[in-house]
Amino acid sequence: MNGVVAWTADAARMTLLAVRLHLGRFFWAAPLLVLVWSVAHAGLSIAKLNPIAFNAANAQNWLIGVPLDILAIGIGIGVIADEIEQRTLEVTYTVPGGTRFIWMFKLVAAVLIILSAELLLALTTAVFFSSFPLAVIYRVFQGAVFFLVLAMGAGVLTRNKLSAALVAGGVLALMLSFSFDNRWSPLFNPLADEYADSNLVTQWSVQNHLGFALVIAGIVSLSFSRAERRELLLRE
Repeated sequence: MNGVVAWTADAARMTLLAVRLHLGRFFWAAPLLVLVWSVAHAGLSIAKLNPIAFNAANAQNWLIGVPLDILAIGIGIGVIADEIEQRTLEVTYTVPGGTRFIWMFKLVAAVLIILSAELLLALTTAVFFSSFPLAVIYRVFQGAVFFLVLAMGAGVLTRNKLSAALVAGGVLALMLSFSFDNRWSPLFNPLADEYADSNLVTQWSVQNHLGFALVIAGIVSLSFSRAERRELLLRE
């Protein structure tokens, strides 16, 4: 039992160090940034300039999903690419346990920031805009994690945060142009089609959740594998 407690305490300490390394000492302010989106919608609504209806269907993608996905991309591009641009990668390769140990804790820290931001957005949306099913929480979280790891992978591939942001941002813009009831999209929203058969929606949801869980795991594995190839990342 004591071993489990000690391991948990060490993991929590490492996660805190990872998030401070990644986002600085004001890391706690990152989740608060998404509230700017909610405040903007509230202002537009008061001024009667908001074209978006406040309902359960829009709660997932527009009121919660969009700001969370943008935050995920902003955090994800630096998980590994920060080390490349700051030229601290050589030091990272000397850490006992390997670089994968560092990347994993930075990724976990990023996911916790995303989760905190999502809970804030969900709370403000439910209180001030519209109620929504609890399943929306998972769907939005899955989409944000997808864009988080996509941005991380693009950062490893391009070795540049700006390029990674353009790649991940381009994919987000493309997905936003598609219909939200497309089960092959990371922004899949079954509430977007109010006439869909409930059994069919359940089937699509399972396919979407399992499919993107595998995609996320694949991107993380490929990103970590490439990040461990120092000859690729250290070349000028």
